[in-house]
Amino acid sequence: MQAEARARGWLDDGRLVIVSSGHNGGFGAGNNFGIRRGVPPDGARADLVYLLNSDAIPQPGAIRVLVDYLAAHPQAGIACSRIRGMDGEPHQTAFRFPSTAGEFEATIKTGPVSRLLRNRIVAMPQPLESLRVDWSAGASMMIRMDVLDQIGLFDEGFFLYFEETDLCRRAADAGWQTHYVYDSEIAHIGSASTGMKRWARVPDCWYDSRRRWFENTAAGPGRW
Repeated sequence: MQAEARARGWLDDGRLVIVSSGHNGGFGAGNNFGIRRGVPPDGARADLVYLLNSDAIPQPGAIRVLVDYLAAHPQAGIACSRIRGMDGEPHQTAFRFPSTAGEFEATIKTGPVSRLLRNRIVAMPQPLESLRVDWSAGASMMIRMDVLDQIGLFDEGFFLYFEETDLCRRAADAGWQTHYVYDSEIAHIGSASTGMKRWARVPDCWYDSRRRWFENTAAGPGRW
């Protein structure tokens, strides 16, 4: 990657820097490494951090939309893009926080129970406009540095899955909102990084992260 970027002249003016952590610590650890190394040469503090998955392709204007959205919504600390597949089909990326009530509904899945617990179902109806959510996918996520200064970076105890859920929860606990931004469109190859679509069985890291989520939030106010 470094050789290709140098051959294209992308490293010449210092606007692009490629760094290697030397090991695979997972999604959160990798992003934390990049955030910590993302201080410009003059030492100036960035106002925003933008995270983009390796299998996600911003459509024209998508990143600028997130910048402008946060500027117009000071209560929003995290803004996430609308994700679609390469075939144009929308991906479900607007969610409520997982809870014991939501787990119960997902297990039972009967009409009366689902209607009663409709506001606890993790996956929200596919939004057709920008709106506040509990959390959204980290494939394209812009975060205020003020948020990270206040709550810290990703919890590296999550190797993969639930790490952006946890970050959005900690932001919410600190008074910051997470917003799903409809006009910021990202094309996502989908599961290219994790191989999710080819799973023969759910990997242990998903169960480990799920368990860590519920352990971390068991005492949280208003979650259940």
